[in-house]
Amino acid sequence: MLILGTCLYIYIYIFFFFFSPVAIMPSCIVRGCFHCSGKKSSTGIIMHTFPSCLLKIKRWLRQIVQHTNQDFGDIDCFAEKIFNMKNSNSYRVCSAHFTNESYKLQKGKRRSLKADATPTSFKIPITNVHRNNASSSNSEQHPSVAPTQAAKVDKAVQWPEYEFNTEGEQWKVEHDHVYETQPRIIQSTPMKRFQHPQPSVDVGSLNDFERDILTDSMSPNLHSSVHDDLSCTVTSNYSRASDTEYIPENDGTNESSVTDTSTVVEEDEQSFVKERKFIVFESCLDSLIRKLTCSFECNNKNLCNAPFIEIKKHCQGTFVSISVACLNGHSYTLWKSQPCIGRMAVGNVLSCAALLYSGCNFYKVRDMFGLLGLQFISHNTFYRYQREVLFPVIDVHWQQEQKRLHDAFNGIELCLAGDGQCDSPGYSAKYCVYSFMEVNTKRIVDFEVVQVTEAKTSPAMEKLGFTKCLERILAGAYKVRTIATDRHPGIIKLMRDEYKDEGIAHEFDLWHYAKSLKKRLFAASKKKNCGDIAEWIPAITNHLWWSSSKCEGDLRMLRERWQSVLMHISDQHEWDHGIMYHACTHKKYTDEERSQRPWIEKDSQAYLSLAEVVLSKNMTKDLEHMAHFRHTGALEVYHSFSLKYRPKRIHFKMDGMEARTKLAALAHNANVHRERSRVRCAGEGRDPVGSLRHKLVFPKFKKKWVTKVLYEPTTNEHIMPMLVDVLKLLQGKLSHSWDSRNSTMPDNIATVQRPDKSLAVQQHMSRFQDRDM
Repeated sequence: MLILGTCLYIYIYIFFFFFSPVAIMPSCIVRGCFHCSGKKSSTGIIMHTFPSCLLKIKRWLRQIVQHTNQDFGDIDCFAEKIFNMKNSNSYRVCSAHFTNESYKLQKGKRRSLKADATPTSFKIPITNVHRNNASSSNSEQHPSVAPTQAAKVDKAVQWPEYEFNTEGEQWKVEHDHVYETQPRIIQSTPMKRFQHPQPSVDVGSLNDFERDILTDSMSPNLHSSVHDDLSCTVTSNYSRASDTEYIPENDGTNESSVTDTSTVVEEDEQSFVKERKFIVFESCLDSLIRKLTCSFECNNKNLCNAPFIEIKKHCQGTFVSISVACLNGHSYTLWKSQPCIGRMAVGNVLSCAALLYSGCNFYKVRDMFGLLGLQFISHNTFYRYQREVLFPVIDVHWQQEQKRLHDAFNGIELCLAGDGQCDSPGYSAKYCVYSFMEVNTKRIVDFEVVQVTEAKTSPAMEKLGFTKCLERILAGAYKVRTIATDRHPGIIKLMRDEYKDEGIAHEFDLWHYAKSLKKRLFAASKKKNCGDIAEWIPAITNHLWWSSSKCEGDLRMLRERWQSVLMHISDQHEWDHGIMYHACTHKKYTDEERSQRPWIEKDSQAYLSLAEVVLSKNMTKDLEHMAHFRHTGALEVYHSFSLKYRPKRIHFKMDGMEARTKLAALAHNANVHRERSRVRCAGEGRDPVGSLRHKLVFPKFKKKWVTKVLYEPTTNEHIMPMLVDVLKLLQGKLSHSWDSRNSTMPDNIATVQRPDKSLAVQQHMSRFQDRDM
C-alpha cells in the first residue's frame, strides 16, 4: 500500500511538471508584448516577477489596464490569485515597461527595481487580438493552487532584492525573512562612551554653534535587550552624536512622499510656547504605533497602508523621532515629538529656558527627571544654550525694562535705596551684588555685580558696586535727589566728598540703623545692674522708627522726639524743656497700667547706660541722615526673593550671576504691585467673602505671634515673551548686544600661585605616613 501511494505521488508530480502550463516559459503578461524568458529577441530584457505585496500587485495591474485596456476581469481576485500562486506561477512584467528612473544605480550588478517602481511604459499597439498566453487566457491556463493567508510567508522563498532593499543600509530587509507578529523596534539613544568605531562627520560646512554640538560629545553605544512590553527584540543602535540638541538632518529615510507637519517652523513661535505638553509613557507610544500603517504616497497617489516591519526611535534629550520601514520597503520618519528649528528641537531649547528662567538648578531638575524616567538634556547642552541663547535673551529684556523705567521716570526726582548682597556671609564672599531700588515705586532700577578680584575685600566690593551702579544711573540722565544706604564708612565718605555738591542727599536706612541700635542696646543691657534695658529694646527701636516717620524732615523735631525716650522710660510724660516737643503723644496711663510697666529709675546705672547710647555724639550726628524717613525694607525683601534665582549654596560664574540677577529683578518688577488677597469662598470659620486675607505666623526671633498680610500669587507672564524670543534668536529674527564677562575675569580668586598637583597630593599623603610611623 505504501509503495502504491508513493508511485501515485511520483506520477502526479511528473504530470504536473511536464504538462502543466506552469512549465511554460514565463512571458510578459502585458497584451501585445512578446518578450519571454529564453528568447534570443529578448536579450537584455529582464522578466520581473510581481511584488510580494498585494497592494503593489493591484497597482501594477491597474497601470496595465489603464494604458492597454487589457481585461483581467476582477482585478482584486486576479491579484489575490497572483499573490497566492507566487511560488509556482509564471506571471511576469518585462523591463521594457519600466523607465530608467525605476531602477537603482548599481555598478557591476544586475539592475534591480526600486521599492516603489511601477510599469509606466507601454508602446505596444492596442489591438483586439488575444494571444494564447495573454492575461485573460493565461489566467485560465494556470492551475489553481490552494490559497494561503496573505500575511503568511514561506521562509524558503527567495525574494528579489529590489522588493525591499531601499537606499539606506540601515533599513535593508534580509532575505529568507519571516516577519513576526510585532514589528522590530530599534531605539537609538546616545551613550556616554564609545563601544564601536565612531562614524565620521563632516563639520566643515557647519557654523560654530552646530560644530560644537557635533564635536563636543559624540558618544555612541550599542546594546540589545528584550523589551517585555512589546514581546520582541529591542536593539539600540548608536546615533551620530550624543549631544542632546543634535537632530540628524537625514537619518537614511526616504521622506519625499510623506508630509511631516511637525517640523514646520513658519508657525508662530508663540504657539510653540503656549501650547500644552504632555508626559507620554513609552509603552503607550508603542501601542499607538502598532495601530498605524504605512502612509507612503505612491505614484498613483494612493497610500501604501502596509504594516511596519521595523520601528526606530531616535532620542536626543527630550526629543524623540520615530522612523519606520514597512512591508513594501518604504522607510521614512513617521513622527517627531517636537517641532524643530533647523537641527534644534524646540522642546530641548524650551526646557533649558524654562529651567533657567524659573530660577531652578540643572542638577536638581536632572535628578527629578531621572527618578521619573523622563529623558533630559545633558549638562553640556544646558550650559551651551545658556551661553549662546538664554543669556542674550535675558540681556535684551533687561535692556527693555531699563528703557521702560527711564521713560517712566523721565523728569521725576528719584529717591533711591541701595544695598549690597554678598554670595556668602562674613568676609569670604566672592561676589557682591549692589542694587538700587526706587523707593516710591519699589522697582529695581539697576544693579552691579562685583567679583572680589576687582576690589580685594568684601567691604571694598560694596563700595565699588555702589560707585559703578550710581555712575551708570547718573549717566542715564536720571534726576537723583536722595540715596538711602546703610552706614557703610566708604559710601558715607564717598557721598560727602563727591556727590554732595551735585545736590544728592544721603539718608541712612532706618531698617539697618535699627538693627545696629538694637545691638548697642543689647550690649548696654549686659552691663552690671543694667538688665532692665533689655525689656525696653523693642520699644526703643520702634520709637526711633516713629520719630523719623513723624518729623516730616525737621531735624530739630526728630532730635527732640528721639531724646524724649529718656523721659518716657522713667515714667515722666510731660516736661518743660524743649522747643517743639513737650509731652508724650500716647494716651494717659491708668494706675494699673503704670504698675505693670518696667520703669527705669532716673540716675540709676541702667538709666545712665541707656542715656549714653541715646545721647551719644555719633547718634546725634546720624540723626541728620534720618530726618526724611528712608528705609530699604522693600529692598531686603527683594534680596531674599533673589535667592530663588542665585542661591548662596551654589557657585555661579560671572555671567550666571549677572543673568540670574537680571531674572530676579525682572520678576520682582513684574510682581511688585500685586493686589492684596481677598477671601473668595465662604465657609465655617472663614472670614467674610471679599475681606482681606491674613495669616498668623510665629517667627522664632520675635518669640510671639504676628499677623502677616497675604497678597495674590506671583505670575510668570513676563517670562512668556522671553521664551518666544529664545526661538526667534535661534531663527535669526532677534539681535542682541550681550557680551560675556567670564573672559574678563580671572580663572580663580586665588591670591597665591597654583602648586603642582602631584607635589600637593604627595605632601597631603605624607601627613598620614608620618603619623603611622
